Amino acid sequence: MTQRLALDAEEHTLQRFGQFTMPHLLIRLTSSQDTDEYARSLFLAYQLACTKLKHRPDQNGLMPAANILMDRNWLLMVPRKTLRFENVAVNALSFGGVLYVNDVMHVGTIRRYGPLQILAAVCS
Repeated sequence: MTQRLALDAEEHTLQRFGQFTMPHLLIRLTSSQDTDEYARSLFLAYQLACTKLKHRPDQNGLMPAANILMDRNWLLMVPRKTLRFENVAVNALSFGGVLYVNDVMHVGTIRRYGPLQILAAVCS
């Protein structure tokens, strides 16, 4: 999924996927091989995603639900409201292009609505 994103983008560059209608954010991570530098970049990317997506703790200090998916170069954050769409479970891997089902009936649901509509539905 991130193959189409520029590897030469500067650290903490913000991107979006044109096909995603739901709120989301991709943030470029450092290309440094230093573990401490990478951890710093990852933490700052998470904070930036939370700020830009207005993803804040509730009155109990708990963060709202979100799916986070990352590879070596990018962090993707997608806030979500629910775990399922018509009994089809949606997790972080779903935003990377994989919808797992445990019943043939759920395959029909995915075909009927399409993956992007299902992903958007759990975020609205």
